[in-house]
Amino acid sequence: MKAAGLVACFMYFIGLVVVPLSATAVSFGPEATVASPFVARGDVIDGDIVSYDAESGTVHPSQLPEDEMMFGVVVLEPVMYMTDGADEEGAVPVVRYGNVSVNVTDATGPILAGDLVTTSYIAGKGQRISRDQGAYVMGFALEDMVLTGDILDLEGRTIRVGSVPVALRIGPYVSGQSSAFLASTTALGYMPGSTQPDGERGLDLFKMFRYLLASIVAVGTVIVAARRFGDAFSQSVISVGRNPLARSQIRSMVLWNAFLLIVISGIGFAVAVAIIMAP
Repeated sequence: MKAAGLVACFMYFIGLVVVPLSATAVSFGPEATVASPFVARGDVIDGDIVSYDAESGTVHPSQLPEDEMMFGVVVLEPVMYMTDGADEEGAVPVVRYGNVSVNVTDATGPILAGDLVTTSYIAGKGQRISRDQGAYVMGFALEDMVLTGDILDLEGRTIRVGSVPVALRIGPYVSGQSSAFLASTTALGYMPGSTQPDGERGLDLFKMFRYLLASIVAVGTVIVAARRFGDAFSQSVISVGRNPLARSQIRSMVLWNAFLLIVISGIGFAVAVAIIMAP
């Protein structure tokens, strides 16, 4: 009975402590950013896309679709800021890698999770671009865009402004090579169960961990229970041969041990299923 209690406590600990911690460990949120200071020409706000000017060594709000000089995203409160040069007048934190919140518009349509994002004619704002048209991109959206309520007028058209978390992968996009494109970002761990453009399932590190953990719990419980009660079965058979008069008591003990084995194994499988099915 002590072994059964230890097994139950161990599985309870795994379900309440290990699984939640594992979810935190593999989470790749928009806040996971490292920024470097660059002097900005023109007005920029948090989330704006900036392009690089090689002559002056400064950045400015991107204003061309698929701008090959796009450099990064302004993030005013990054997790880590490389402060060398941060005191220079006009310097702003710019992020080039990771997942960041980007200012966008629906000029080319609403941005949905998985859509490619590139620069636009609207200064600092990104827009959606289809994969068969994508040439030079900022990255791809991790979620659907969220509208801020701001409205812009572009050549007589009403354009809505919003923001969207983007997995940065600044560079050329080659149609038909989506797997390689996605693999170059941290978004594979960030988008659980997402479907890639070529129909393949994205790698989900948390889900892989859950299946592994569930397998360990299920198999481990059976092994522990079998080792705990297996000796009791063999000893019962020997005891019956030595003491036939106690057959009924020994049989009851065997049935009780078998019941405990089934119960403990069932608990292990139930916990394993719960780990797999947990949101």
